[in-house]
Amino acid sequence: MELDFKRHWEEFRSSSSEKEKEKALNMTVDIFCRSVKQHSNLAQLITMLVETHIFSFVVGRAFVTDIEKLGLRSKARSLEIKSLIGYFSEVTEDGIQPGSNLLQAVEYLVYGPIDKQSLLDSGILCCLIHILNALLGPDRQNTRHEVISIDDEAEVMDTGPDRRLEVEGSVVHIMKALASHHAAAQSLIEDKSLQLLFEMVANGSLILSSRYKEGRVPLHNIQLHRHAMQILGLLMANDNGSTAKYIRKHQLMKVLLNTVKDFKLETGDPAYTMSIVDLLLECIELSYRPEAGDIRLREDVRNAHGYQYLVQFALVLSKDNGFETAESAMEGTSSQGLSPTLSRLLDVLVSLSQTGPVDTGLTKPKGNRRRQTSSSDRDGWEKDNCKVKDIDAIQVLQDICLKADSRDLQTEVLNRMFKIFSSHLENYMLCQQLRTVPLLILNMGKFPSSLQEIILKILEYAVTVVNCIPEQELLALCCLLQQQVTSELKHTILSFFIKLLSFEQRYKKVLREVGVLEVLLDDLKQHKFLSGPEDNGNIPSCFKKHLDSKNAIISSPKLLDSGFGKFSLFETAGTVSVAWNCLFYLLKKAEHNQVTFRSANGVNTALPFLVSDIHRPGVLRVLSCLIIEDSAQVCQVLYLSKMPFSSLRFGKFCDFCPKVCFSASGSKRSEILPFSSGSLTSSIFLHLGRGISVVFTNLKGKFGLFHFM
Repeated sequence: MELDFKRHWEEFRSSSSEKEKEKALNMTVDIFCRSVKQHSNLAQLITMLVETHIFSFVVGRAFVTDIEKLGLRSKARSLEIKSLIGYFSEVTEDGIQPGSNLLQAVEYLVYGPIDKQSLLDSGILCCLIHILNALLGPDRQNTRHEVISIDDEAEVMDTGPDRRLEVEGSVVHIMKALASHHAAAQSLIEDKSLQLLFEMVANGSLILSSRYKEGRVPLHNIQLHRHAMQILGLLMANDNGSTAKYIRKHQLMKVLLNTVKDFKLETGDPAYTMSIVDLLLECIELSYRPEAGDIRLREDVRNAHGYQYLVQFALVLSKDNGFETAESAMEGTSSQGLSPTLSRLLDVLVSLSQTGPVDTGLTKPKGNRRRQTSSSDRDGWEKDNCKVKDIDAIQVLQDICLKADSRDLQTEVLNRMFKIFSSHLENYMLCQQLRTVPLLILNMGKFPSSLQEIILKILEYAVTVVNCIPEQELLALCCLLQQQVTSELKHTILSFFIKLLSFEQRYKKVLREVGVLEVLLDDLKQHKFLSGPEDNGNIPSCFKKHLDSKNAIISSPKLLDSGFGKFSLFETAGTVSVAWNCLFYLLKKAEHNQVTFRSANGVNTALPFLVSDIHRPGVLRVLSCLIIEDSAQVCQVLYLSKMPFSSLRFGKFCDFCPKVCFSASGSKRSEILPFSSGSLTSSIFLHLGRGISVVFTNLKGKFGLFHFM
C-alpha cells in the first residue's frame, strides 16, 4: 500500500493533464484514508508516506476547488444542501468516493501532530464556513427572517440523513481544530468569510427558541448554530489581535449587540444570547493584544449603546421564572430563580470591568478566560488583571442593582461589586467618580438588612483597607439618617458612625463636616419633650408626668418651625441609646466638636433630659465628657444653663472658679449635703429635688462628673 501511494502521488506531481492529475490524486487520497484506518500511528504514517506540509496543502486545495465548482454549477451561484450531500456521497466508476475521501483526509490531517498552517494556506477554513452556512439553511444569503423548516429538512434528509449528519460532524470537527490555530482568524479576513460566521452566530439567536417551539427548526440545526458560536469563540480567543481592524470595518460588534438588544424571554434563548455576550468579551480582549494596534473594540460597544443593552438584558433575565430554553430542553432541566445564565452574565461584567491594557512587562496568556491556565502563567499578570479598567462596566452593575426588582439579583450584584473593590487597592478610588456607593446608600431604605450590611461592608473596606476618607458616602449616610427610614436602619447607621469614631480620630472632624453632629443636635432640639405644655398631647407618657408635676424642672422655649417627628433618633426606644453614644464619641477628645456643640446651645438642650430615665445615662456621659476635658466647663454647665430649680448651693467652693460658683438663696426643697472622700480634694453634692442628685468632684486637679443618683 505504501508503494501504491507513492506511485500515485508521483503520477499526480508529474502529470500535465488536469484529468489525469485529478484521477491520480483521487487514488492517492483513497489509499491514504485506507492506510490511516489500518495504521495505529498517524504521525509515523504521514512522515513515512509523504512530506506532510505539501500533502496537506494539496489535499486542502483540491477540497476547496471541488466545493467552488459546486457553487458555480448552481443557478444561484451558491452552495445548496442537496448538491453538497450529493458530492460527499458520490462514487466513481472505480468505486472511489472522492468527496468523502477528501473530507476524511482533511479530518485525519487536522487532528494529526502536524502543523496546520498548510491547510490554512489552502483556504479550506473559508470554504468550510460557506459549507456550514449552506447546511444551516436553504436560503442563499442566510437572511435573518428565512429559516429552514422541518418539511424542507425532511426533503434534504431523503438524500441520506445519516450521511448528512456524518458530513456535518466532520465539518464541525475540522473547523474547531483549525480555529485553535493562532493564524486561523487572520486567514479569514481577505474576504467576507469571518463576517459570514459572525452573522450565522447572530442569526442563531433569532431562530433557536421561537422557531424550535413552532416546529420550524430541527434540533440538529440548533446544535449547528451552537457549534458555529464555539468555532467563532475559538477564533477570537486564539487570535493575536490582527482581526480587530476587520471587526471594526464590518461593524461586527454591532451585529452581536443587536441580538442582545432584541432578546425577549418569550422567543429567545437566554443561554445562547449569554454566549454571544461571552463573544463580545472575547472580542474586547482581542483588541488589547499586540497586533490590534490602537483599535479598541470597547469603543464600538460604547458607540452602539452596548452597555445599556447589557443592563436591559440582565433586567429581562431577572424576570425569568422557569423559562425552558432549547438547551434546557435537551438537558431535561429548566431554570428558576437567579438562573445560571444571569449569574454568568454578572461574572462576565466583572471580567469586562477588569479587561484592558496590561502593564509593560506583564504578558497575559491569550485565550478564553474560562479555560484552565497554570498558576505560573497567571502569577505575572493576575494582580494587574484585577484592576478596574472599564468604568462603564461598573456603571452597568450599578444600574442593574438600582433598577432590579429581584432581591437575589441585587445581592449577587453587591457581592460582585465588593469582590471588585477588594481585588485591587485602587479600584474603590477609581470607581468613586461614578458615586456608586453613595447612590447605593441613598437607596438603602428600599433594601433588606442583608443588602444594607453588604453596602456598609464595602464602605468599611474603603475606610480600613483602602484608607480613604469617603466623604460623599458619609454625607449620603447622614442624609439617609434624616429620611423616613426604619429605626433599625438608623440604628445601623449610628452604630457604623461609632465604629468609625473608634477606628480613627480624624473621623470626628469628618463626621462633623458632613453634618452628623448637626443632625444629632437638630434631632435633640426637635424632640417632643422640649415642645412645652401646649403640646402635651404629643408627648410620650414617660415625659408627660414630669410636665404635669408642679415640681417639674424642665421649662424650655419651643423651637420655631421645629418640625418634630421628622427625625426620631432620640424618640424611638431602639435608637435613643446609640444616638447618645454617637454624640458622646463625637465630642470625646474633640475640642472643635465640643466648641461647636456649646455654640449650638447643646448643653442647654441636653440638660432637661436628665429627668428622663431613658435619656439620663446618655446625657451624663456627654456632660461628663465636657467637664472632664474642660475644667471651666463645670462653671458653664451650672451658670449658663439657668436651670429652673430654686436653689443651688455648694458644700465646698471649687478651687478653680470661685467667682462663678456662687451660693444662691436657700430653699426647703434643696439640701446641702457636703461630700468628701480620701481621694477627693474637693467635691460638690447637689440635690436638685425629686431624688435627683449630682456630685461634681475635683479629682486630682481635674473636674469630672463623679456620680448621679
